[in-house]
Parts: sequence; C-alpha cells; structure tokens
Amino acid sequence: MAADLMQSFIGKHVEKVVLAAAGLVFLGSVAWFGVMREPQGRVRSQVARLVDEITKKADKPTLKDALDPQEQVALGIDKPATTAAEFEKALNGLPAPWDALAKMVEAPPKQMEAVVIVEQRRAPERILAVQDLRTVWGRGVTKDEVARALAKLDTKSGTLSDVVWAGCVGRFDLTEQLAIYMDGNAPVSKNPITITKVELRRRQRKPDGDWSDWTAVPVAAPPEVVEKLSTLPADPRDKRAVIAWGGVLMNAQAEVRRMPFYELVAEDPEGKTVEAQAGPIDGVAQPDPAALRKKEPEKPAEEKDSGETTTPTKVKETAEDSGKSPWDITPVGEKPKTERPKPTEDAAPEHVYATVWANDATVQPGETYQYQMRLAVLNPVWSVPGVKDEQARWTLELPGPWSEPGEEVTVPDIVQFYFVGTFGRRVNLELHRWIHGQWVIVPSVPTLLGAPVVFTRRRARIVVPGAKEEVTKDVDLSPQILVVDVLKGFPYKPRGGNRLIPTNVLVYADGRGSLHERIAWEDRQRAARDRVRRKEVAPPTDTKRKRRTSRTRKR
Repeated sequence: MAADLMQSFIGKHVEKVVLAAAGLVFLGSVAWFGVMREPQGRVRSQVARLVDEITKKADKPTLKDALDPQEQVALGIDKPATTAAEFEKALNGLPAPWDALAKMVEAPPKQMEAVVIVEQRRAPERILAVQDLRTVWGRGVTKDEVARALAKLDTKSGTLSDVVWAGCVGRFDLTEQLAIYMDGNAPVSKNPITITKVELRRRQRKPDGDWSDWTAVPVAAPPEVVEKLSTLPADPRDKRAVIAWGGVLMNAQAEVRRMPFYELVAEDPEGKTVEAQAGPIDGVAQPDPAALRKKEPEKPAEEKDSGETTTPTKVKETAEDSGKSPWDITPVGEKPKTERPKPTEDAAPEHVYATVWANDATVQPGETYQYQMRLAVLNPVWSVPGVKDEQARWTLELPGPWSEPGEEVTVPDIVQFYFVGTFGRRVNLELHRWIHGQWVIVPSVPTLLGAPVVFTRRRARIVVPGAKEEVTKDVDLSPQILVVDVLKGFPYKPRGGNRLIPTNVLVYADGRGSLHERIAWEDRQRAARDRVRRKEVAPPTDTKRKRRTSRTRKR
C-alpha cells in the first residue's frame, strides 16, 4: 500500500520535479558563467598582446631582439658612448707604425678650398738606367750559411765557409729622375724617389768564345736582411697593405740600394768588394724638389687686358686631389724635413746620385762573366685620382732598363800553379792554394808527362780567421790540368830584354780540354813575386816549425 501511495504521489507531481531540476541547472550555469567570464577575458587579452608583439618582431627584426643579455654586453649594445678623453687615450696607445699607417690611409678631413684647377697627372714617361757600371771580384771567409761554399772549416766557435763572388756598383741620377716625375705632374713627397729593388743579370763566356744567354742573379745577402724586406702586395688596390709595404721600403732604403753582403771574417787582399769599389757612402740622399721648380714668367700687360679669356676646367678639390703624394710618409726614426726655400736664380741644380750595388755569390773560379744592372722605383702616381690610365695608376713599381754591359771579369782559380823547371821526363810545378783566408804554398811538385796533376798537402796547419785557434787539415792543391808535353831549349826574349834566353815551354790541357802553354822563365818570375805578396797570409811550413823547435831545445 505504501508503494501505491508513492507512485501516486510521483505521478501527481512529476512536472513539478522536472521543473525544479531544470531550475537548479539554470542557476548553476548562471553562477559558472559569472565566475569564469573574467579569467577567460584576461587570457584572451594576454594572448592577443603576445601575438601582436611577435608580429611586430617578425615584420621589423632587430639585432637586439635576436641577442640574449650576455651577447648584447659583449657587443657593446646599450653601453654609454665613448668620451673624447677615452678615445684619445686609446688612440695614443697604438704603436708608432700603426699610427702612421692610420694617418695615411684614413687621413682626417681637412678644410677644402672653394675651387682649384686640377691638372692631369701621368706616370713617369721613363725610368733612367744605371750609369758607370763597375765590376769587381773577391773571395773571403764568412760565418753565414752560403749556397755554394768553396770549402768549410769546423772550429770551436762554429763553421766557416769560403766564398767567392763578383759584384757590380753603379750610380743612378736622382735629380734627372725627379725632373721626369715633375714633368708628368706627379705629386712629390718627402722622399720623392724610393727604390724598390736592384737587380743583376749575367752572361758567361763559353769555351768557344761566345757568350751564353743573360740569366738573373739571385740575391746574395744574409738571411736576416732578406727577411726584413717585405714582399710585393698581391693586390695593388689594397691600400693598407701597399702603404705598409711602402713604409718598409722607405725605412730600408740603405739595404735596398746597397744590399749587404755576407759578414766576412777574412778577405783575400788580391780581390775587392763592391763597398770598397764604391768608396765611403753616408745615408741615402734625395734631390731637392724646390731646386727643380721653375718660376712661371709673368704675362705681359697687353695680354692681361686683351679681353680674351680662357676658362680652364675647374673642379672642387677633394682630399685625394689635393696634390699630396700617396707616399708622403716620414720614415721611422727620421725627423720631418723642413721645406727648403726656392732658389732665386735659374741656375742648373746640382745632380744628386744614388750609389747602388749588388753581389753575385754563385760564380765559379776560373770563369769569365759580364753583368748588367737595373733598378725599379715606387710608382709616384699610384692610386692618384688624376691619372687617367688605370693600369698605370694601380702599378706599384716601375722597372728601369738594363744598363750597358760592364767590363768582363774573370774570377781567378783558387788553386794556381807555376811551371818552374824540368827533371828528365818530369815537370816541376809550384802550387798555391787559397783556403780559409790564407795561402797554402807547396814549392815543388814533380809530375810525369801525360799525367794529370794531383796533389794533397797532408795535415796542413790552418790558422782560424778571426780567432786564436789553429787546426790541421788535408788541403787539396790539384790544379785540374793535364801535362801534355814540354818543349826544351826554346829561344825566348823577355819583355824589355835585348837577347834570347833558352827556356822550357809547358803544354797542358785545362779542365775543358783546351790547350795552353806556360814559359818557365815567366812563371819563375811570377811565382817569386806571388810568394812575397802572399807571405803574410800564408801559414808557416812544418819545416820552419821543426827548425825553430830544435833550435829552442839546443839553447
């Protein structure tokens, strides 16, 4: 019965129950909407703001947006600007060569004149040749490493090398070359003519008497001097590299003009060095540009008032068009030169010459050579805007022509022989050998006819050049000849004599197979003179040493 009553109650009130449930759902929804509406609106607002920021960064990106704070600090972003005092302190801390280079390449702007007339500039029409070429030969001993040493000597202080050379010295007319510069309207610097290199080439006498082709001569100088000179820049338009190269050349003009030879500890007094041939030289003189500037004549009055006017091409002056030479650099250690007053008279200027020389340490004793010399100069119109010829404007150095060939020079053999007599079928020779700064002399070496002359002085005493030391060494005195025949009793009339003298004549072949002859009377006279000349540089013989020792013991 209770169940029936319950069902009857639900059936009568079902609509009210459904309505009450719907009301509860509605009230819950209203409450949820009221609570959640505010947080969702804030989220939407934040999302919209972030999207806007990202859009702006994508449209206009900046370096600062792409870097984190540490990277910004490393690059100096948002740092305060450098003060004038800080900039001056940093600038004063630069090394002197860099400071000079910066002033040259990045010259500060100067006050421009309103209007100037810029004349067309051009490269020099010609570079002069070296004049008065003189050739010498010599031999000596050096501590430097040489490519072709005639002999080596190991000592307590190091290894010594014998070297033989030929060399040339000439002069170059700087005044005339500067006049050619100025004729081409080239800008003139404190050092108007800078020599970039001095070159030698040679030819060699062949056995048949003809000359070989001309070949270049490698530089003969200590390695530290060669390393000091910088190489030619690969890109002539790289101003920073070119100016640095030019600065090195200006600071090393003495070495470029007069390349130092190996440091010699002993020399053969019979030879000569190019330094001795050139004589004393002080500095690297330059001609005075003011002496070559001619005063322009004044125009007559009738020409001034004639009414005829010419309109030259006028352009505004720029820093590069100012007429300043691109090589206007004061070498390191040199004081800036003051401008000399212009000459008042139209007298011809006194010519200034540059003495130039070079050595060849690849010659062979007994050979005959002939040399030519030339030099190259720094292009005075390099990078100058007024030069219309672009190839000439960007050429770094201008080579001159080869000089006239110098006189022939024959480098004497280091082993010399003298025909001093005969004993039956034997030939008696006197041998002299220059080695390690001294002469080793053997007065008598008998040789059979038809045999080569081969002789070695065993345990010869050698005085070490430049040191209080003596060593013993086997010295080869072979003159590289073959005795062919002897003509005895040949009637010979000496120069200046009035009667014939019977003497012997030696016929021999040299290393090339050519036949020569020697007259005994002449060779005996020559050997006597050479022994006297070379006595001071020849070591004492073993015989003399033994005699002195025995005398000392007797006493």
